[in-house]
Amino acid sequence: MNKKYLNYLIRNRKVLILFFLAVYLCVCLTWNLSAAGTAAPGYGYYSAAKAAIAISIVLCYALPVLLFSYVHQRSSADLYFALPVSRKEQRITTLVFAFKISFGYFLITMIAAWLLFGIGNVPAGRVLECICFAAFLIITLLSFNTMLYLLANNLLDGIVTMAAYTMFPVVGSMAESIIVSNIVAGGTPAVKDGVFVFLSPVLMLIRNFAATVSMNGWLFQQFNIPYLILSAAYLVLSWLVVRKHFDERQSERAGQISDHPLTYPTIINLYAVIFLLVFGSYLVIEPGPELIVMYIFLLVCYVAGSFLYRRKLKVDAKMIGTYVLEAVLCAGLMFIGWKTQGFGAARGYSLTASKQIVYQYNMQVERENLGQSTAGAQNAYVMFSIAADTDGNSGNEEFRKLMEDYRSKAIDEFYEGQKDGVMTGSFQVYMTNDNGSHYENSYFYNPSVPFTEEELKQISKYGDVEVYVYDENFEEEHYLLDDYLKKRESLR
Repeated sequence: MNKKYLNYLIRNRKVLILFFLAVYLCVCLTWNLSAAGTAAPGYGYYSAAKAAIAISIVLCYALPVLLFSYVHQRSSADLYFALPVSRKEQRITTLVFAFKISFGYFLITMIAAWLLFGIGNVPAGRVLECICFAAFLIITLLSFNTMLYLLANNLLDGIVTMAAYTMFPVVGSMAESIIVSNIVAGGTPAVKDGVFVFLSPVLMLIRNFAATVSMNGWLFQQFNIPYLILSAAYLVLSWLVVRKHFDERQSERAGQISDHPLTYPTIINLYAVIFLLVFGSYLVIEPGPELIVMYIFLLVCYVAGSFLYRRKLKVDAKMIGTYVLEAVLCAGLMFIGWKTQGFGAARGYSLTASKQIVYQYNMQVERENLGQSTAGAQNAYVMFSIAADTDGNSGNEEFRKLMEDYRSKAIDEFYEGQKDGVMTGSFQVYMTNDNGSHYENSYFYNPSVPFTEEELKQISKYGDVEVYVYDENFEEEHYLLDDYLKKRESLR
C-alpha cells in the first residue's frame, strides 16, 4: 500500500467521505432514538446493525465504480497509470481506501448503536462477532464487485456486468420456480434454493451476517459454515482476477468494447437461455399465439444486447441462427421434461425421508354426493389434514396407500392436461420432522376428481374429515363426516 496515494485519495474524496458519514449516522441511529424506549430491549442496536450493513453493501457496489472508473476512460487511464505509483500499489491502496470507508463507518455506527441501545441487552462478544464478520463481508464484496467491474472495458459495461452477475441467482431461482410449476406435477423443487445461493456471494454473506447479529430469538438464521468457506473462495478468486486485470491492464483498451468471454458474450446468451427455458415450459403445456410474440420480443432484446455489446446495430445470420438454435434446444429440453414427468422429479420423492407425512385435502363437491366435484352454488366443502408417521409399524399403511394412490392419479391427471372434470380443489402433501411446524418438502396438486364417499369414510378412521356447507343466509355450518351423512340421510 502507498500511504501518499492513500492520502491523495482521502483529500480528493472529502465530500464523499463526509456524505456517507452523515448517511450512516442519520439512517442508522437517528430514527432509532424515538423507538429505543418503547421497543424490545436491544431493538435499536439490532435495527441499526441491519441498516448499517445494508448501506455498506450498497457501498460495496458503488465504490468500485467510483474509484476504478478511471481505468475505463482513455485520458484518465493514461494519467493514472503514468503516476509514480506501481499498479500493485494503486490496486491495493484503492481497495484499502474503499474498505476504510465502508467498514470504518459501519464500525463507528455499531459502537455507537451498542453504547446507545445495546449495553446490558447485547453481549459485547456478540457485537465483536458481528463486527468481525462484517469486515469479512465487506472486503469480499468489494473484491468480487471490483473483479466484475474490471472485466469490462468501459464504465457502462462494467456496471452492466456487475448487475447481471448479481441478479443471475435471483433470476435463475425465479425461472426455476416457473419451470418446475409448469412441468413438474406437485411443484417439487428440481433445484434446491442452496444451489442458487452458492452462486451469489452477497446472499451467502447476508445470511451469515443475519446469524451473527440475531439475538433474543428475533432471527432464527443459523450460521452456515459452507457459506463461509465458499465466500472465502470467492474472495481468493476475486483477488487473483483483479490482480491480473488491473496490474496487466492495457490503458489503450479503455473505452473499447467489452469482449472478455465473461462479459457480454456470456451474459447475453446466459439470460437468453434462462428466458427461453421459461418460454419452452409454457410451450409444452399451453402453446398459443402470445408465445410467438414473447419469442419475437426476446429476439429484439437479444439483438439490443448485441448492439450494447458491439456499439453498432448488426443483425446477421449467425446471430439469428444462434438464437433459433437456443430456442429449439430449450423447447426440446422442456418437451423431454414433460414427457418424462419432470425428468422423474414428479415421482422422485421418498416416503421415509421424514418422520411424518401430512396430507391436506380441500374439495368443492355436491352436497348429495361428496364424491362428485361441482362448481355450482349448492355445494359443500370437504376438508381434512391428517398426519401419518412414516414408521412401517405405525399401523397407518392402509391410509398412506390410499393417499399415495390418490396422489398418483393427480400426477397422471396433470400430465393428461386435466381434461376430466372441473378443477375445484387442492391436495397438498408435505413432510415434516418437527410435529408439523417445519416443512421438509411440499407438493401441491389440483385434482378434479375427489375421493368417493366410501373412501372418505375410510379416511375418517385416521383423522377428522370435515364438511362445510352454507345455508340460505350464507351462515356456515360445520360437521364431521359421519354427522353430515346422518343429517343428510334424515332430510331425504
